[in-house]
Formats: sequence, structure tokens, C-alpha cells
Amino acid sequence: ALLHERFEECSGLSVVCGGCGEDVSVERTKDQQQLIDTCISCKAKLSQARLKNRLVLLVRNATQKYYAGWLACEDSGCSFRTRNQSILQDDFAPRCPSCCHGKLREEYSASALYKQLMYLKHLVKGVPELEVCLASFLTHNGYSQVELKPLFPLLSKPLHSTGLE
Repeated sequence: ALLHERFEECSGLSVVCGGCGEDVSVERTKDQQQLIDTCISCKAKLSQARLKNRLVLLVRNATQKYYAGWLACEDSGCSFRTRNQSILQDDFAPRCPSCCHGKLREEYSASALYKQLMYLKHLVKGVPELEVCLASFLTHNGYSQVELKPLFPLLSKPLHSTGLE
């Protein structure tokens, strides 16, 4: 249940079955040990090439959604959306220029993109071809990486100089 709650906002992976044309939702078994990659209707094994293509398309769509940069007012009564940052600020968040009391929030944040990638990583775990494909996208995502030099500038300098260098 915790895993389902953690990834509930993520888009699932689905593939059209080559055997019957049914749209099949790709999931893991109840014990999370294995990928279910067979069609429910005709019991045909889903094509690895189709799975890989759908995986790439899903990642690209999520990336495009992030880079579109849409901001939306968090006030439920205001439906204002924009891609422009407002210069009016409240608590480090741009204030909505339409209703003036709501804050503009990213519709699809960097953390949402990262969570989507982590869900897909969990989903394809154990399928080497799909893991390699997804790993190529994850290496370009810097959300989980922290550059420590700015946080600890003194640690990057030698403690003492011997003069022998």
C-alpha cells in the first residue's frame, strides 16, 4: 500500500498487445518480484521492443511536461495559468496576478518528474533491456545529485601545506 501511495500521481505504462490489439497496463506482481508482461486477454507475451518504445515515449512526455514550465494558481477559485514568472512575490513564491492572493505553483515540478522516473525504474526492475534504456534518462536527471563543494568549501582545500609540493 505504501508503494501505491508513493507513486499514485505517476503515469502508468501501457502497451498495445501485438496479438489482440488490447491496451495492456504493465504492472508488477502483488509481491513486487516480477514484471507482468503478458496480455490479460490473449495471454501473449508483450513485445520488448513495444515496451521499450512506450517507456521512451512516457519519459519524453514527462520531460516535455516539465520543460513546458506551466505555473498555475493554487487558489481553487482561480483558474489562472501562465508560463511567465510574476514579479509579485509572497514567501518566495510568485503571487497570482489574476486573483492577487493565490500563489503560482509549478504544474509539473522537478520532483514530480523525478518521482515518475523512479516509478518507471521500479516498474522495469529485473528487465535488463528496459533498465538500460531508463538508466540513460536517469543519468541526465540531476535531481538526486547534490554538489557538496558549495556547502562545504573548507573541505575542498588542503588542511595544511608541507611546502614540498
